Amino acid sequence: MVRSAAGNTMRISGEKLPEDSLKITVRGDGQWSAMPCLFDQATSLTEALAGYYDNATTGDIIKAHDCFATFSSNQRWEGNLTALHPGEGYLFRRTAPGTVTIPFYRQPASGAQRRVTADASENQEASAENRYANRRAATNMTIIARIEGLTTNDQRLTTLNVFVDDEPAAVAEPLTIDGETYYFLTVQSDLAGKALRFESDGEVLMPADGAIQYAADAHAGSLTAPIVLTPTGETGVYKLFENNHIVIIRNNEKYDVTGKKLQ
Repeated sequence: MVRSAAGNTMRISGEKLPEDSLKITVRGDGQWSAMPCLFDQATSLTEALAGYYDNATTGDIIKAHDCFATFSSNQRWEGNLTALHPGEGYLFRRTAPGTVTIPFYRQPASGAQRRVTADASENQEASAENRYANRRAATNMTIIARIEGLTTNDQRLTTLNVFVDDEPAAVAEPLTIDGETYYFLTVQSDLAGKALRFESDGEVLMPADGAIQYAADAHAGSLTAPIVLTPTGETGVYKLFENNHIVIIRNNEKYDVTGKKLQ
């Protein structure tokens, strides 16, 4: 992690790590540990963390700026983070006690695709992992959620949007895991203590157990006990088009996120 008071272009060079140095020690007891990508190419999460498999515990989490995965009771990594990418950093949370050193092994060329977020330039390569990212936010929190009454065959299966103090902060597509529908939300913001607002298909939803406040690096919900979101019947302020451009609706007129009126 690097923090700078002003915008910079940084170039850092060094020697390639020898095979016996490809390892990272992570803390336990639910603490977060920084985890760089030690691979030269995109590597699937299952392959990348093969050296940790025997120490993995249900509820372990690895997250990027805009996606995450959790280790399930079925001994699999589940979520919308599917690969590690060179040049990106991650945070890893081990739930069991004690530190563990994870060895990494250089992989042959794989089919893991280059990742492109929704704010990326149009000339970048498309991939199956396109997703929304708020690059202005320095922190995030993660949530595993379900919409009450929603099934995998439901016509309402659509994106779930999250706003923090009316600021767009997360977008997630439904994921089907063992026949159940989940949303893996990486809420990107720096507005500590502000309530999260959930919207799907223009309708506001509320957590069954009450409002959730934004807190950096917090996590809520699990595959066995997700945050349950209940439709309220209220209409939201924002609508997310299919191309991931956010449009603000005021008095039946459309504006972009900068406040410019759209034709």
